[in-house]
Amino acid sequence: MFYIFWLSILLPLYAVLGYPLLLRLISLSYRQPVYARPERLAVSVIVALHNEEDHVAAKIDSILRQSNQPDRLQIIFASDGSTDQTVQRARACLDERIQVLDGAVKLFLPTMRYI
Repeated sequence: MFYIFWLSILLPLYAVLGYPLLLRLISLSYRQPVYARPERLAVSVIVALHNEEDHVAAKIDSILRQSNQPDRLQIIFASDGSTDQTVQRARACLDERIQVLDGAVKLFLPTMRYI
């Protein structure tokens, strides 16, 4: 009876105080990990175009304005046989981050998204 009394008192006390204290003491013997600085991810924006000469400049400006990491940004314009000046206007933007793919035949826009 004596042992049951003390066990009923000490067991909850160990669960509340003893176990967290034991974990704290054990954790002091391990070194804390040093986390490396996370590498910034590169972002590629792929835009499928077909006869969009009136909107290409605005699209380029919009994409370049919303990037918080301009040095890690790549913009790919994929045209599927546009018959207007879409490709020429996209290439007119002198930015090394912009790449223009010109499909000679009409492949349809969903196909250009997977290039």
